[in-house]
Amino acid sequence: MGLTLNVVPTQAVFSVSKVGVEAVSVWWSWLTSFEACWGIISNAQEKGKAMADSALKDIAEEYKDIADKVQHFQEEFNKIVEHATELRQRLSESNIDLVVVHDYMTQEAGNVAENLRKEFNKPLPDEMDERALYRNEMISKGLDALEIVFVDVCVKSGRMSEEDARQNFDPIKKATQDGLLIAGNIVDRHPELVATIIITAVCLMIPEYFILRPILSLFGFGPTGPIKGSLAAWMQRRFWGGAIASGSWFAFFQRAGMFKGFWGKAKIILAGILGLIKSIRAPGSA
Repeated sequence: MGLTLNVVPTQAVFSVSKVGVEAVSVWWSWLTSFEACWGIISNAQEKGKAMADSALKDIAEEYKDIADKVQHFQEEFNKIVEHATELRQRLSESNIDLVVVHDYMTQEAGNVAENLRKEFNKPLPDEMDERALYRNEMISKGLDALEIVFVDVCVKSGRMSEEDARQNFDPIKKATQDGLLIAGNIVDRHPELVATIIITAVCLMIPEYFILRPILSLFGFGPTGPIKGSLAAWMQRRFWGGAIASGSWFAFFQRAGMFKGFWGKAKIILAGILGLIKSIRAPGSA
């Protein structure tokens, strides 16, 4: 596996240990049973948040010109998680099966991505303001489509009205749009930070991955998800301006040789997380 030439930069300012990337990758890719894994996720969420907080602190100290944007990025992604928690609680209170919602949104995210590819067939503009407008339009269309999917599955359950479903989805929709625009602005100014921004966002989302994964995978977050292959590469190019080859952002970290640096401080924490994940995977694979 390797990287497509001249797309994602082949170096990141903040190096990421292999075990760290592996741990987050396993979290994002393998934790598919909400009921079975919620307790483990709850126990690990503070560790993931601590790792993300440390990363963003280092970025803000190193890049003074975007320190305020880094703070806003962190605030918005924390809001995304908070709204996802509220959304999950409202679904539970309405006796709507969270697994059904997750699986339906995951399935339909691929169709949403295909429609975006047909509509947004031009690359990101070079001029910063035009690029931001183009990205904003694509994000808006993507989130509008995901809202329709969410409303559809809720209404079909017979336990939530269309009006209530839209009202419940609106906070997470707005926070996601704001967070993605800030992330895009950071990467536009400093493309070398793309890997750090992506993995940090995934770490922040661990507490509510079950709700957020099908939403944010549409925009290139996470090593795997409902958007795969050439379509995934297209989404990454359209949103971030670059694509990781072979359908895996782990390939990027592996190729870049990121085995030391500030992420090394989180190695013990991440090794522990990885150990927990392996322990819950082992019975099913035996």
